[in-house]
Amino acid sequence: MNRKWHLWRWSGIISILLGSVLAIFEPTLNGSGDMADFEWRSILLRFFGFAPLCFFGFALLVFLLKFTRIIFRWMFTRRALKWFLRAFAFLLLLLALFYLEENWRGNRAWENFKQEREARGEKFDFVSFIPPPVPDDQNFALAPAVASCYSRVMDRHGQRIQPENTNVVNRLKMTIYRAAYNGPTNVQLGSWQKAALTDLPAWQNYYRVMFVTNRLGGMPLRMPPPAPPGLGRPTGDPRSAESELVASTAREQVEALATNEFPVAPQPQSAAADVLLALSQYDPVLEELRTASRLPYSRFPLNYTPTRSSFRTGNF
Repeated sequence: MNRKWHLWRWSGIISILLGSVLAIFEPTLNGSGDMADFEWRSILLRFFGFAPLCFFGFALLVFLLKFTRIIFRWMFTRRALKWFLRAFAFLLLLLALFYLEENWRGNRAWENFKQEREARGEKFDFVSFIPPPVPDDQNFALAPAVASCYSRVMDRHGQRIQPENTNVVNRLKMTIYRAAYNGPTNVQLGSWQKAALTDLPAWQNYYRVMFVTNRLGGMPLRMPPPAPPGLGRPTGDPRSAESELVASTAREQVEALATNEFPVAPQPQSAAADVLLALSQYDPVLEELRTASRLPYSRFPLNYTPTRSSFRTGNF
């Protein structure tokens, strides 16, 4: 009993001291400059508000500490531990039964659906979707142009080539850009979603003029040779190639090309004609694809029945 009153006595003393400090310095903490807030009547009024509040806070803290102590002492008794272990085991059992029931119910629903669909002629086994072998001379996937896109990493029997055959050239990679440079900049690219047409004069300049603009930080700007007469947009057009280069920063450098990489006419034609001529270098491949597309079958040389070992080796 003495210890109990001793605790509450010290709680009261601390509450009075803390309430007094808060009552005196509360205006300062709030940034108040009114001298009336520092009169003894105002301080006393605040004291009667803060002191009971502090005492109530201490009482609540003591109650929570005692309650937590009682709970922990009860939880870590042998009887409570046995009860918790039994409840945990029961929950695990319920969880296992739930998953077993769900797996059984899902498998039963799938089997019923599968039998119903198979009765209508549908197939669910992977083997049924493997295309049958076809003659090589009637197989689109074995046409030379088509086979060039995978012959680097896979042979005609679906086996992985390791190391890769670097001598194979992918003839289906028909890029519209030069090998080491990007396409023209600051131009309108075509977009069928936006009903926007491709900026053909810019591509005409790109294919005909033997210079490119690179971003090389700190390099001086060197102007290119003038474009052929009649090529591109009018000189006053702010989007012309010359205006774009003049507006470039000193970080851009214009380099002359050793080769154009695309066929060009000796004299400028219309923008569409020059672009079509430049891209005509892919006409043989496109014609070969048109011929191969008339073949009746298309079966790529894949391993359609992979095993675990084939997934590890990559032969599938």
